[in-house]
Amino acid sequence: MKKYRVAVIGVAQMHITTIAQSFTKSGRVEWVGCSDLPLPFETIADKPSSKKHLIPQLMQENNIPRFYADWQDLLAEKPDVLLLATENTRHAEVAVEALNQGIHVLIEKPFAADYADAKAMVEAADRSGATLFINWPTGWDPAIRTALRLVREGAIGRPIKFHYRNMESLGPFSYGQGLTPEEMAAEWWYHGEFGGGALLDYICYGCNLSRLFLGKKATGAIALAKNLVSDFAPVEDHVAATLDFGDSLAVLEGTWATFASGCVDTGPVIFGDKGTIVANRLSPEVRIYTERHVKEPSRIVPADALPVGRDDIAPEFFRTIETGLPPFEAFEAHINLEAMSALDAVRRAAGSGKTEELK
Repeated sequence: MKKYRVAVIGVAQMHITTIAQSFTKSGRVEWVGCSDLPLPFETIADKPSSKKHLIPQLMQENNIPRFYADWQDLLAEKPDVLLLATENTRHAEVAVEALNQGIHVLIEKPFAADYADAKAMVEAADRSGATLFINWPTGWDPAIRTALRLVREGAIGRPIKFHYRNMESLGPFSYGQGLTPEEMAAEWWYHGEFGGGALLDYICYGCNLSRLFLGKKATGAIALAKNLVSDFAPVEDHVAATLDFGDSLAVLEGTWATFASGCVDTGPVIFGDKGTIVANRLSPEVRIYTERHVKEPSRIVPADALPVGRDDIAPEFFRTIETGLPPFEAFEAHINLEAMSALDAVRRAAGSGKTEELK
């Protein structure tokens, strides 16, 4: 099978290590190099998930031969594929240049920091014919895909309400990395000017998923953003939002301020006019409720296996660029542009305190 020359730009999003490992495991990669965009402030920590730690980790795990101090010098090497994981506000700057050169681009969620940047990337991809693929961890969750199939098969009638919140989190460094508040404050995640904060980190999931489950673009958004436990940095750590879909709605939460989720379903939970489906992330099954006033599910459906040959990031990406067929829809650029329009409206609504229409 053909091998591809692959480059990485950006280690802002720690998911880049998982993405790179998928490409390495595929056996279809010749690594060109990696690069990162400098920040105007000094990071402190050299601990797991910090920017200082991720660059050598990425290079060592994947035998990437060279680090380029200037990302444009790396693009000048003409890679076939770019894996992009810069800070959220910097996706478009790099992606548009790469797409204009005909380089296929995979971006780790969220798509962008605002609608204008997302639109610029989609337009660049459409002009060049290069693939623009937005990766979502939720897109690889078998239970979520199974729930989507069941909704479309009519298992709960017409979907009228969608709920989603991320699993318990106290922020991106609350998983044993050991960063102090001072060290976290010096990471881009806690700088709003680079797209830090819980809104872009976690509300984005609900915008993507609700677009899939409700089957159309939202029309408006209201939102409330708070800093509840992150007093060391001026960013929101909890956001509640509602999206208007006309004949349906989505209720979303994004949190860096939840110590434990308890027994509350995180979802997706999809309410229809004839029942409810619960498909918590990482669950091996989907619960269907089609009887009223009962606590036990009417039916439990084991999660479908992911399609053979399309069950990981690299194989799905390579299939897309080689066949011209769309990827699983969660990753498709134009659908993501509609979801990004909702995320942008949530961002504006959190700032204005008013209902904001989608662009």
